[in-house]
Amino acid sequence: MLAGLALAVLVACSGPAEPVTGLGGLAFGDPRPAACAAVDIPLPHALAESLAYCTLQGRGGQYLGAALHDPVYGFYQGRFFTVSAGLDSREAAEALRRDLTRGHGPPYCRETPGLAVCLWRAGEADVVLETPADGPPRLVLRHRPTAARLAAAGDPADRAGRETPGSAEDAALAP
Repeated sequence: MLAGLALAVLVACSGPAEPVTGLGGLAFGDPRPAACAAVDIPLPHALAESLAYCTLQGRGGQYLGAALHDPVYGFYQGRFFTVSAGLDSREAAEALRRDLTRGHGPPYCRETPGLAVCLWRAGEADVVLETPADGPPRLVLRHRPTAARLAAAGDPADRAGRETPGSAEDAALAP
Protein backbone atom coordinates (compact mmCIF):
# COMPACT_ATOMS: atom_id res chain seq x y z
CA MET A 1 0.00 0.00 0.00
CA LEU A 2 2.83 2.40 0.82
CA ALA A 3 4.49 1.58 -2.49
CA GLY A 4 1.24 2.40 -4.32
CA LEU A 5 0.93 5.73 -2.48
CA ALA A 6 4.56 6.59 -3.24
CA LEU A 7 4.01 5.77 -6.91
CA ALA A 8 0.86 7.94 -7.02
CA VAL A 9 2.75 10.87 -5.47
CA LEU A 10 5.64 10.41 -7.90
CA VAL A 11 3.30 10.36 -10.91
CA ALA A 12 1.42 13.43 -9.66
CA CYS A 13 4.66 15.37 -9.11
CA SER A 14 6.25 14.38 -12.41
CA GLY A 15 3.45 15.41 -14.73
CA PRO A 16 4.06 17.49 -17.82
CA ALA A 17 5.59 20.92 -17.31
CA GLU A 18 3.42 23.99 -17.46
CA PRO A 19 3.27 25.44 -20.96
CA VAL A 20 5.44 28.49 -21.57
CA THR A 21 3.14 31.49 -21.97
CA GLY A 22 5.51 34.46 -21.68
CA LEU A 23 8.06 36.06 -19.38
CA GLY A 24 8.64 39.10 -17.22
CA GLY A 25 4.99 39.84 -16.63
CA LEU A 26 4.13 39.69 -20.34
CA ALA A 27 2.06 36.90 -21.85
CA PHE A 28 2.38 36.00 -25.52
CA GLY A 29 -0.07 38.19 -27.44
CA ASP A 30 0.02 41.08 -24.94
CA PRO A 31 0.28 44.56 -26.47
CA ARG A 32 3.59 46.41 -26.36
CA PRO A 33 3.84 48.38 -23.10
CA ALA A 34 4.25 52.14 -23.44
CA ALA A 35 7.40 52.00 -21.28
CA CYS A 36 9.15 49.63 -23.70
CA ALA A 37 12.29 51.43 -24.97
CA ALA A 38 12.98 50.68 -28.64
CA VAL A 39 16.09 48.70 -29.57
CA ASP A 40 17.52 49.46 -33.00
CA ILE A 41 17.82 46.15 -34.87
CA PRO A 42 18.16 46.04 -38.67
CA LEU A 43 15.02 44.43 -40.09
CA PRO A 44 14.01 43.21 -43.54
CA HIS A 45 12.13 45.94 -45.40
CA ALA A 46 8.91 43.89 -45.57
CA LEU A 47 8.82 43.59 -41.77
CA ALA A 48 10.05 47.02 -40.69
CA GLU A 49 6.56 48.36 -39.98
CA SER A 50 5.22 45.27 -38.18
CA LEU A 51 8.21 44.07 -36.13
CA ALA A 52 9.77 45.89 -33.17
CA TYR A 53 12.17 45.05 -30.37
CA CYS A 54 12.46 46.85 -27.04
CA THR A 55 13.63 46.64 -23.45
CA LEU A 56 11.71 47.11 -20.23
CA GLN A 57 13.57 48.46 -17.23
CA GLY A 58 13.63 45.98 -14.35
CA ARG A 59 11.90 43.10 -16.17
CA GLY A 60 14.75 40.57 -16.14
CA GLY A 61 13.45 38.30 -13.43
CA GLN A 62 13.87 34.55 -13.42
CA TYR A 63 12.93 31.55 -15.50
CA LEU A 64 12.89 28.14 -13.79
CA GLY A 65 15.09 29.61 -11.07
CA ALA A 66 17.73 31.00 -13.45
CA ALA A 67 18.39 34.74 -13.10
CA LEU A 68 17.88 36.57 -16.40
CA HIS A 69 19.33 39.93 -17.39
CA ASP A 70 19.11 42.40 -20.27
CA PRO A 71 15.94 40.97 -21.83
CA VAL A 72 14.99 42.16 -25.31
CA TYR A 73 11.29 41.74 -26.08
CA GLY A 74 9.97 41.25 -29.62
CA PHE A 75 6.57 42.40 -30.88
CA TYR A 76 4.96 41.45 -34.16
CA GLN A 77 2.00 43.59 -35.24
CA GLY A 78 2.15 45.18 -31.79
CA ARG A 79 1.86 41.88 -29.90
CA PHE A 80 4.49 40.19 -27.72
CA PHE A 81 5.89 37.02 -29.30
CA THR A 82 9.54 36.58 -28.23
CA VAL A 83 12.12 37.48 -25.61
CA SER A 84 15.87 36.94 -25.45
CA ALA A 85 17.72 37.33 -22.15
CA GLY A 86 21.20 36.69 -20.82
CA LEU A 87 22.12 34.19 -18.14
CA ASP A 88 24.79 34.81 -15.52
CA SER A 89 27.05 31.83 -16.24
CA ARG A 90 27.61 28.53 -18.00
CA GLU A 91 26.66 26.82 -14.73
CA ALA A 92 23.30 28.61 -14.76
CA ALA A 93 22.81 27.49 -18.37
CA GLU A 94 23.62 23.86 -17.48
CA ALA A 95 21.18 23.92 -14.55
CA LEU A 96 18.51 25.45 -16.80
CA ARG A 97 19.20 22.79 -19.45
CA ARG A 98 18.66 20.04 -16.87
CA ASP A 99 15.42 21.65 -15.65
CA LEU A 100 14.10 22.16 -19.18
CA THR A 101 14.89 18.56 -20.10
CA ARG A 102 13.21 17.31 -16.94
CA GLY A 103 10.10 19.38 -17.68
CA HIS A 104 9.87 19.25 -21.46
CA GLY A 105 11.84 16.19 -22.49
CA PRO A 106 15.04 15.86 -24.49
CA PRO A 107 15.92 18.91 -26.61
CA TYR A 108 16.91 19.17 -30.24
CA CYS A 109 20.56 20.29 -30.08
CA ARG A 110 23.27 21.35 -32.49
CA GLU A 111 26.80 21.91 -31.28
CA THR A 112 29.81 23.42 -33.00
CA PRO A 113 33.16 24.28 -31.44
CA GLY A 114 31.90 27.84 -30.91
CA LEU A 115 28.24 27.40 -29.99
CA ALA A 116 25.76 24.93 -28.52
CA VAL A 117 22.08 25.60 -29.30
CA CYS A 118 19.27 23.49 -27.81
CA LEU A 119 15.55 23.80 -28.48
CA TRP A 120 12.63 22.45 -26.45
CA ARG A 121 9.00 22.47 -27.61
CA ALA A 122 6.86 23.73 -24.72
CA GLY A 123 3.22 23.93 -25.67
CA GLU A 124 2.93 26.65 -28.33
CA ALA A 125 6.35 28.02 -27.39
CA ASP A 126 9.91 27.24 -28.33
CA VAL A 127 12.53 27.53 -25.62
CA VAL A 128 16.04 27.98 -26.98
CA LEU A 129 19.21 27.91 -24.92
CA GLU A 130 22.30 29.30 -26.66
CA THR A 131 25.65 28.58 -25.00
CA PRO A 132 28.61 30.10 -26.84
CA ALA A 133 32.15 28.91 -26.16
CA ASP A 134 33.07 32.53 -25.41
CA GLY A 135 30.56 34.89 -23.86
CA PRO A 136 27.43 34.63 -21.79
CA PRO A 137 24.65 32.11 -22.50
CA ARG A 138 21.22 33.37 -23.64
CA LEU A 139 17.69 32.10 -23.29
CA VAL A 140 15.13 32.73 -26.04
CA LEU A 141 11.40 32.12 -25.65
CA ARG A 142 9.13 32.54 -28.65
CA HIS A 143 5.50 31.90 -29.50
CA ARG A 144 5.76 29.39 -32.36
CA PRO A 145 2.48 30.25 -34.20
CA THR A 146 3.37 33.96 -34.27
CA ALA A 147 6.95 33.23 -35.33
CA ALA A 148 5.56 31.13 -38.21
CA ARG A 149 3.30 34.01 -39.32
CA LEU A 150 6.28 36.35 -39.12
CA ALA A 151 8.43 34.04 -41.24
CA ALA A 152 5.67 33.76 -43.85
CA ALA A 153 5.25 37.56 -43.96
CA GLY A 154 8.82 38.29 -45.01
CA ASP A 155 9.54 39.45 -48.54
CA PRO A 156 11.63 36.83 -50.41
CA ALA A 157 13.67 39.67 -52.00
CA ASP A 158 14.69 40.82 -48.51
CA ARG A 159 15.76 37.28 -47.58
CA ALA A 160 17.97 36.73 -50.62
CA GLY A 161 21.54 36.48 -49.40
CA ARG A 162 20.69 37.28 -45.78
CA GLU A 163 18.96 35.63 -42.90
CA THR A 164 15.91 36.78 -40.99
CA PRO A 165 15.79 36.66 -37.19
CA GLY A 166 15.89 33.02 -36.10
CA SER A 167 16.21 31.50 -39.58
CA ALA A 168 19.67 29.95 -39.13
CA GLU A 169 18.69 28.67 -35.72
CA ASP A 170 15.44 27.20 -37.06
CA ALA A 171 17.23 25.49 -39.95
CA ALA A 172 19.89 24.08 -37.65
CA LEU A 173 17.36 22.77 -35.16
CA ALA A 174 14.69 21.42 -37.49
CA PRO A 175 13.76 17.94 -36.24
